[in-house]
Amino acid sequence: MKICLDAKDLIGILQDGQPCTTNQFAQYLTQHDCQLAVSSYTIMEISAPLLYPSSKTNVMKLLNDLAGLPIAYVHADIRGLELREALDAFSSGREYQHILPFVKRFDEALDLSAKPGTYQFINSSLSEIVWDLYAQGGLQGMDDYAKPMKEYVAADRGIKLPPSLKSHFAKVVERNLRDDGLLCQEVSIKNFSDWVYDSPDRCPSIRLSYEVWHQIVKNKGDRLKDSDMEDYQHLICLPYVDFITLDRRMHRYVSQAAKRIGMHCSTRMFMSAEEILKQIAPGN
Repeated sequence: MKICLDAKDLIGILQDGQPCTTNQFAQYLTQHDCQLAVSSYTIMEISAPLLYPSSKTNVMKLLNDLAGLPIAYVHADIRGLELREALDAFSSGREYQHILPFVKRFDEALDLSAKPGTYQFINSSLSEIVWDLYAQGGLQGMDDYAKPMKEYVAADRGIKLPPSLKSHFAKVVERNLRDDGLLCQEVSIKNFSDWVYDSPDRCPSIRLSYEVWHQIVKNKGDRLKDSDMEDYQHLICLPYVDFITLDRRMHRYVSQAAKRIGMHCSTRMFMSAEEILKQIAPGN
């Protein structure tokens, strides 16, 4: 089983020992054959104090403790993996098959060629890799993405006559294909995007993120917080893990979106690490 905790819950364990210590959490994972699914976004959130000289957080200790857990790192480009599989399935006339979006090393999760600058140092620890990124100016917190996210949401909320979600999905798919260098004349964008849209099991991460985004846009009274960018990016893992923690607001948005499209994920979403531990180790 794979468990994905958001940065807040993970820091609660690593730094504060809540709801259990790091050693206890490691025992839970090992005894129940679980891995902690960790994305680059979560690592960046944990490492963010390095960007603030006044912070007293011992980031290196947190990363070393994290690296001691049974970990599966989340591939940096789930969207690209899903689109490639969907294109192949659509072109071949077969059904979409779920991708396997996990890699063994954190630097592999950052560089899509799986040969980042740190790859030559085969024994580099997670903390050493993050420190190298920081020293080279490659470490960024979610704050850098929060402002444009708010601007995009505001722009979408300002559209007086928005298109239907299905018709707009074709434009999103076309943009993603172009960005990933996957556009080809042999495939009709409309037919392809309609095929993907017809089942939530096809490109599930792309589809869920799309639907949640529009749930957020629709709720015009909700003022976004800077932390919402990390919460939103955290969603890419949901279709590929057994348990995930989401904050209350994002849990509500995901529940609404999943219900609307018939994606069954309610039994995998929780609002705290403690709730997940009760699922994998009841009575402990």
